Amino acid sequence: VSSRTIRMTNFPAGWQTLAEAQLVGKIKALLQTMGGLEQPPSVLRGKHDQLMATATFSARESAEKAVKTLHGVDNRTEAEKRRMNYAAPRDVDKFAVFLLGTSPEPREIREDAGPPLLLYVDEIRQLEDEVPSAKEVFLRDLPVEDYTETQLREWLQGFGHPEGAGFLKDPGSTELNGKGWVRFSSHEEAVGLLAAFAEEEEEGGVQGNWSLSERLQNSNLSDALQAQAEPIAIECGFT
Repeated sequence: VSSRTIRMTNFPAGWQTLAEAQLVGKIKALLQTMGGLEQPPSVLRGKHDQLMATATFSARESAEKAVKTLHGVDNRTEAEKRRMNYAAPRDVDKFAVFLLGTSPEPREIREDAGPPLLLYVDEIRQLEDEVPSAKEVFLRDLPVEDYTETQLREWLQGFGHPEGAGFLKDPGSTELNGKGWVRFSSHEEAVGLLAAFAEEEEEGGVQGNWSLSERLQNSNLSDALQAQAEPIAIECGFT
């Protein structure tokens, strides 16, 4: 997720019943007053019809401006305020806008505290179910002691045409930790890689599963994918 990306919830009551195209248009028009967008916002309707929009600005300054300007602003119309006798807005009556992909504020760290703990979402939950659009695989137990990054990339090319691949390192280290990801140009190529793992299940062999990161980054998340994300939030203490 880019640091130019925002997440937005708590929309005006009158927007809840709009068709998706109209809703996206209203959100886009509002956000463009803060700066240019890379592409139209994506909208997800969750449980109880709660709306959540995600948008990426062309500049980080515009994303920060959107958060500072819109977060906590009363989204009620004058008529709605009058019906509520001009009572103070509830939380649901105020825009909630957050900047994604940012690092926490720096804080003092003891010299003996060691490197920070860094977890990727694919390490928290391993996906086994297959969807036709999936092209990315998360890898584990890569033989990084015996092979270089170049050799690992060449090995992956034997399964198809990788559009991208990356190998993870622990914080504060330049050494590969045996985990990584690869995104192929087709779903069938990714299936072939996972099938090879299934045939070589001996202890110490490379393992892999469908990438949860790819699914969460998909702007058209289905209810099934959202169901995958909710247990993760619970496990991590986000809910």
